[in-house]
Amino acid sequence: MITMMVAHDANRVIGKDGQLPWHLPDDLKLFKEHTTGKTVIMGRATYESILQRLGRPLPNRHNIVISKTLQKAPGIEVSADLLSVLQRFLNTADEAVVIGGAKIYAQCLPFVDYLHVSLVHQTYAGDTYFPAYDNTVEYEEVARVPYNEFDFITYKRNLI
Repeated sequence: MITMMVAHDANRVIGKDGQLPWHLPDDLKLFKEHTTGKTVIMGRATYESILQRLGRPLPNRHNIVISKTLQKAPGIEVSADLLSVLQRFLNTADEAVVIGGAKIYAQCLPFVDYLHVSLVHQTYAGDTYFPAYDNTVEYEEVARVPYNEFDFITYKRNLI
């Protein structure tokens, strides 16, 4: 099973200057809750921003970094072939969570079974956007939990 976690505003902004444009502690808790013990798939820039913040890969997760240039590093698996990584999780009970960035989101979106979106109430200036998705036909909203600064929405892909 392939799921995706993203926080974006109404304009689908997800980043500015390589960082999140907001600090939402409840969203970070949800992220930890939904990814701990699972495989997370990310691009090189997302991995480097995590290293900058934490000084290490995400703990208690199998970190897979998609990159053609990154060398093997402690605590991560590096692959240049995103499709072969995704194939390991298609039609299985093992869950991989795609966590960014924009290019990885765009490439993985067609394969996602569930999309977990923290829809941020405030709008932000940004330079990185989540790809467009149809949450009226392609995805069905199956859960929504309101928080002060965002709504946590789970979408399930409709079989069309």
